Amino acid sequence: MKVSHFEGLNTRPDVIMLGDSLTASAEWQEVFLGVSIVNRGIDGETTFGLRGRLEEVIKRRPGGVFLMIGVNDFMVGESVERVRDRYQEIIKRLSETGDIHVFVQSTILQGGNVGLEKRRRVTELNRWLREYCDRHEHATFIDLNHVLAPEGFLSERFTLDGIHLNGDGYREWARLIEPMVRQIGSREE
Repeated sequence: MKVSHFEGLNTRPDVIMLGDSLTASAEWQEVFLGVSIVNRGIDGETTFGLRGRLEEVIKRRPGGVFLMIGVNDFMVGESVERVRDRYQEIIKRLSETGDIHVFVQSTILQGGNVGLEKRRRVTELNRWLREYCDRHEHATFIDLNHVLAPEGFLSERFTLDGIHLNGDGYREWARLIEPMVRQIGSREE
């Protein structure tokens, strides 16, 4: 339903926030006043689903896409390799236009109610994402976990359920990406 809604909109934002429920739950246009920004997060989204809806994002020709995806893949038992391969396809497809810079935000490490194996997979994915972005000029890795999950799991200060962010968590996330959002949001045509 959300995808058909997105496809019917006629916007050309500078910044697109793309991901799962963590992205979907924020009011990014209110967080970054004065920036042309839209939210393309969908609750429960996986790399498989997101890969299938990239054309809607690409046709808007944003200057930057802030991407976070992967945790729901691990919740349904996907391997790091499969998630990594789809992630690579997503980044490649977004960046091959030459107009879109992809800001890959670390997949957030979940809190205590999520098993160690899932956190290990997220850590492995994030390590690969950092290395991948370091080798590609149209992709930048942003480590959110060093603030939101400094001890290897989402800090109780930033969540109520160990998975989703509270207001403090979103404020910290916004603070970490603000310089890049504002830079993309001020681009000249």
